[in-house]
Amino acid sequence: MLPWLFWNGLGLSQCVHGVKMNQNQVLLIDDQQGLGGILQALFEADQIALTQAMTGAEGLERLGRVKFEAVILDLRLPDTDGGEVLRTIRGDLRRALLPVIILTGDDRMEEKIRLFGLGATDYIIKPYHPMELRARVTAVLRVATAGERARNVKVYDQALFCKNILPTRAVEEEVRNAVRCEHTRPCEHILRAVVAENEARNRADFIARISHEIRNPINGILATSEMVLESGLADQQRQMVQVIHQSSKSCLTLLNDILNFAKLESDKLEFEAKPFPPRACVETVLDLVAGKVGKKNLDLVALFAPGADETVEGDRERLYQVLLNLVSNAVKFT
Repeated sequence: MLPWLFWNGLGLSQCVHGVKMNQNQVLLIDDQQGLGGILQALFEADQIALTQAMTGAEGLERLGRVKFEAVILDLRLPDTDGGEVLRTIRGDLRRALLPVIILTGDDRMEEKIRLFGLGATDYIIKPYHPMELRARVTAVLRVATAGERARNVKVYDQALFCKNILPTRAVEEEVRNAVRCEHTRPCEHILRAVVAENEARNRADFIARISHEIRNPINGILATSEMVLESGLADQQRQMVQVIHQSSKSCLTLLNDILNFAKLESDKLEFEAKPFPPRACVETVLDLVAGKVGKKNLDLVALFAPGADETVEGDRERLYQVLLNLVSNAVKFT
């Protein structure tokens, strides 16, 4: 159906599928035939669009498909007790703050306490005056609208300015778009952005703590191996200690890379550009895998092209990691 226009006495408004834009959507869960039409006429001047569900199951199904600003719930339903419907509504975090107005002929205090304990927003005793129902529903909607705006502003401020949250440009833009949008659920968008930022921050903090705990013993191995290398060692012993020393340095470099995890996520990982001898880098890799090569009775030879540069500029540790991974896999799968 194409959108159509009508004159409402105040100006030209647009409707889509027969529902005026910016109307409050209210769900009536009541099996009384014709009540929906009567209440719709009552609420028409208040920009409220009423939808009636005849059973609790139908009401919950509609709540899952459409965003309603309030629910009017009768306790006596043909398929279930209205209190169970209210319990189900409050059990969904997406509808934890949805106003629910109870309609009932039960005026007992214990019943009122039970339903307010389940999360009822208001409680209207039958028979009720139509104008009282109208006043209560419109008052609840005003409070709910003001509360949603206040929550949006509060969460927006927290997401952008809380010292424990560092939003990226993408998150900040998502938050701004969510707050500007009137026909979605802005608070949910903002909360998702805040949760994502908190998860990223917690993950980075955890990695930093674990890396710090591992760094201490590696530094101990490095210091001890350096002292052993300075002592009098046979050639074979010196070569084995050098392998231990270089392996420890590689572990330390890997830890530094883990600490750069947050930079990887934000595309801010930096590479060094320093001169280093590539031949020495290759020979270090060969020394590290020599033990595995010997166990498999393999020959591992490095060939350097004639005229190859003795010194190149780049990130030695990155090149070393790549070569070590490639050579280790080649030995492993040969």
